[in-house]
Amino acid sequence: MRAVVLAFSGLFGLAIGSFLTVVGYRIPRRESIVRPGSHCPSCNRALAWYDNIPVASWILLRRRCRSCSAAISVRYPALEMATAFVFVGLAAAIGPRPRLLVALVVASLVLAAGAVALGGRSRQSSLPPGCER
Repeated sequence: MRAVVLAFSGLFGLAIGSFLTVVGYRIPRRESIVRPGSHCPSCNRALAWYDNIPVASWILLRRRCRSCSAAISVRYPALEMATAFVFVGLAAAIGPRPRLLVALVVASLVLAAGAVALGGRSRQSSLPPGCER
């Protein structure tokens, strides 16, 4: 039973992590997290379901968009894997209890906040306010 809970938590973490990458990319850009569906930010081509499998697609596509060959940032699989590891760790520590769901939601919110903060950094100047030229 424990192995099943841990495996399910890891797979669920990968799926939630995939969604958190969308949140981290789109919120700082004031884009909808609902529409359009997953797409390449370089060529705007919609991703097929098989190009949107957490971590596996990034590896199989050799870190590039299938359509335009633009590089895909390591942030995406890193956040997916981090979310999976956190979910497995929480499941191992708490076990299959109702409070596990609460812990997973809180962890997801913290990871989403971090993803949004990092997603916005790439658009901001690295100089403090007032020091831009």
